[in-house]
Amino acid sequence: MKKISIDLLAPPFKGHLHPILSMGKQLLAHGFDVTVLSSETAKVDIEAAGLRPLLLTSIDDKILIECVNPAYAVRSSPTKLIAQFKQVISFFRLLKTELETIYAERSCDLMIADFTLPVAGIVADQNDIVWWTSMPSPCVIESSTGTPSYLGGWKESDSLPLKARDWLGRKLVRLFKRSAFYLCKKTIRSLGLDNIYREDGTEVIYSKHCILCLGYQDFEFSKNWPKAAKFVGPMLYTPEITDEPAHEAPMFQENKRYVLVTLGTHLDWCKKGIYQEVEKLSIQFPDVVFHFTDGNANNDSYAKSHNQCFRFSYINYECYLPKYDFVIHHGGAGILYYCLQFEKPCIVIPQDYDQFDHAARLEALNLSIWVKNVKEISIALQTLLMGSCVAQSIKSFNERYANKNHNLALLGLVESEIKRRDIENSGEQLYPVNTFF
Repeated sequence: MKKISIDLLAPPFKGHLHPILSMGKQLLAHGFDVTVLSSETAKVDIEAAGLRPLLLTSIDDKILIECVNPAYAVRSSPTKLIAQFKQVISFFRLLKTELETIYAERSCDLMIADFTLPVAGIVADQNDIVWWTSMPSPCVIESSTGTPSYLGGWKESDSLPLKARDWLGRKLVRLFKRSAFYLCKKTIRSLGLDNIYREDGTEVIYSKHCILCLGYQDFEFSKNWPKAAKFVGPMLYTPEITDEPAHEAPMFQENKRYVLVTLGTHLDWCKKGIYQEVEKLSIQFPDVVFHFTDGNANNDSYAKSHNQCFRFSYINYECYLPKYDFVIHHGGAGILYYCLQFEKPCIVIPQDYDQFDHAARLEALNLSIWVKNVKEISIALQTLLMGSCVAQSIKSFNERYANKNHNLALLGLVESEIKRRDIENSGEQLYPVNTFF
């Protein structure tokens, strides 16, 4: 019997690629034929995960990274967002052409594409391939109720004034997207997108069949999620590269307390300034050792030190995060769920994109301390050192999911899709109504 083939697509950025690799490992272990499509930079990680790569050659990774990791903050600036959007569209045109060539000769039973690659869905539709969206940051999905994202980290509230604010915010987000579509209408339509919203109000760039929300629904603010949204729990995985020179390993002593400071793989524009503040913290807290990571596994290994502050090119979360007492991070989806998994009290200092929305949710659930600028880190760290209730909140939050199996959530949906294909005209429901997490 022919194996069910599943193609996974992701950009080479670790925050998007690694969740895809986590899913790929699970699917491969259960007998599916799995291929991961990404660019050259991702090859090492894909192979380290034991998966088969199909490398895309239409995109220059260096230029792509410069586009999505600019030397400045984008945040909610309409001009910066639209300028970046126009750059990304040029990549989409190249990628769509290459994917059309690939799938003219290749087929698969299911495609799962990271939400940043909407042209994958367009090509899948052209070739009658069922495609799903992988969504590491469910908070960005639009809805007709609830608190909108990308507006600086708004918190939910039942008060009438803030509900009115949320309504206006949702309208503004939708207006901005429609305006961006209008400004780039000709180019976007050349990609095969005639609109950005379906008749039911859902976003065309996400699958109408299934949006794999890689997190817990309890973590998110309340809203009317699209029917396609399925919470399957966080997909955490960091490949350990064995065929490259090892990065300088962080060292630990039993009589010290250790803080990991990470801003992920992007945000290069702010790392220097925050590292300088961490150096000051190492003087203020002489009994605490700070490890700052640049998050770049492709850089040559290095470890620089100043007082009790050490700077590393790369620190593998899965290998070393359990050894830290606290974490200071930017609010990326990957690191926030890693910290919850290992029950590490955190200070979150968001810098861009959806990080502010994650910070708002962490603070609302008392799972982290949200600081608005680097000057507030000192007070927040003192709070954690003295023993805050954040640790207990994290433990209680995790207990809700102690008996949940993430593998079963993803595999259950995949098996439902296979069953649907076998009995397509039977009237049986494709996906369960209730989410897994």
